[in-house]
Amino acid sequence: MSKTYIIGNWKLNPETIKKAESLVRGIIAKVSSSRTKEIAIASPFPFLSMMKTVADKKISLGAQDVSMYDDGAHTGDVSAMMLKSMGVKYCIVGHSERRADGETNEMVAIKVRKLLDEKIMPIICVGESDRDTAGNYRDILAEQVRISCAKITPKEADSFFIAYEPVWAIGEKAKRGAHPDECLEATVIIRRELANIVKDTKKATNAVILYGGSSSQETAPEFLRVGGVQGFLLGRLSLDAKSFSSFISSL
Repeated sequence: MSKTYIIGNWKLNPETIKKAESLVRGIIAKVSSSRTKEIAIASPFPFLSMMKTVADKKISLGAQDVSMYDDGAHTGDVSAMMLKSMGVKYCIVGHSERRADGETNEMVAIKVRKLLDEKIMPIICVGESDRDTAGNYRDILAEQVRISCAKITPKEADSFFIAYEPVWAIGEKAKRGAHPDECLEATVIIRRELANIVKDTKKATNAVILYGGSSSQETAPEFLRVGGVQGFLLGRLSLDAKSFSSFISSL
């Protein structure tokens, strides 16, 4: 049986380390160990030390971003080597919120390379801001994958995840929810580009793609069944232990 991946992205939450510890302990208490499900939480940087101490084998450690640099005069940055020393297994790069603040595909590619060099699994976020009727979103999505993954070698075909997050379907300002068929179309485009990068259609077909749009306990099984994804990147839902554990149990 193939594994399902559930990655919680806490973003700029919760407000204190005390609340963060309470939340992760609540999640651990409610989720069951499973060989078919991989659960990880990408917490804010200041909480990583606590997370490393508190999280047990049920939860893997994730980070929300990484620096393009290894060291030096880059105030506020956190390097891939630093994340590795903290036991980080996964790291999100290219999230739509970072891209909205000016992060480019080229910057994402550099970050991906830094993570791979430290044996950290990059979760590379891609996704169009609008699904236009002319179909330009297909080219935008393909370009994001092509450039963001440009520094990945064929030998690293199983060393990264892609998170498809259609910006138009995320958050309170979402125009509407995405349909699994729309997700499937996106995964086909993503795998086509990956096949050119890793030089292997079979490996591209087996690459892990997460759905990073707004998802719920009711819609998630359908995305897994027909959406072409192997898991989810969750935001708000991961900030409530009961909701997060219920979502996981539904898969």
